[in-house]
Formats: sequence, structure tokens, C-alpha cells
Amino acid sequence: MRRWLRFAVPALVLTAALVGLWWPWVDGEGRRGLLVAAGAALPLHLAAFGILLRHEPGSTGFLAVWAGGTLLRMLAVGLVAGVVWFREDVDPLTTLLALAGLLVSLLFLEIWAMQAGEDGPMNGSEQR
Repeated sequence: MRRWLRFAVPALVLTAALVGLWWPWVDGEGRRGLLVAAGAALPLHLAAFGILLRHEPGSTGFLAVWAGGTLLRMLAVGLVAGVVWFREDVDPLTTLLALAGLLVSLLFLEIWAMQAGEDGPMNGSEQR
């Protein structure tokens, strides 16, 4: 639980910071797109990371969950694109660019959180 929280809190802060950074540069439709992107990226990463923590790194289950999380991220981009493409109240370009940026940023944070864990196999003592 601590490792998940050590990811969840910075993930929430990073997501809010990135949305806040982009906020002044877009209009009303773009702002709604930022919120849609954040609303899709953050819960997806929190859930994927929680499931990933339940598996031993290097195991088949870990690899399967990691690959499944990657597939879910790609499906999320496609699903969000399909939903916002035909809506007039959300800017699709801003939404998809923000979603891609958030997914990549949160993925780097996820890698950091896996390496920075105090409990569990990836506690830093086994790194070379």
C-alpha cells in the first residue's frame, strides 16, 4: 500500500501541475479536453500500477500485467479519440496531445516508483 501511495500522490501532483501548466494556453474546449485527458490518464495509471505491484518483478505474471497495462494505455487513447472526435464541446487535438503527454509522464513516474520502493524486490539494494 505504501508503494502505491508513493506513486499515487506524486502522480496526482504531476497531473495537476501539467494540466495547470497547459491551462492558460487553451480555450474553453481545450480546457475541457485537458480535464478529459487527466480524467482518463490518472485512474488508468493508478489501477495499472496497483495491479503491477501484486506481481514479482521478472515473473511471467509481472510481464503479463505490464504488457496488459501497455495495451490498456493504447486502447485508452483510441477510446478517448473515438469519443471526443465527434464532440463539438471538446477539442480533440488538445485532448489527445494532453492524454499522450500525461500517459508518458506518468509512465516515467511509474518506473521511478518501481525502482524507489523500500519494500519488495525492487528496493534499490539489488540494483547494480
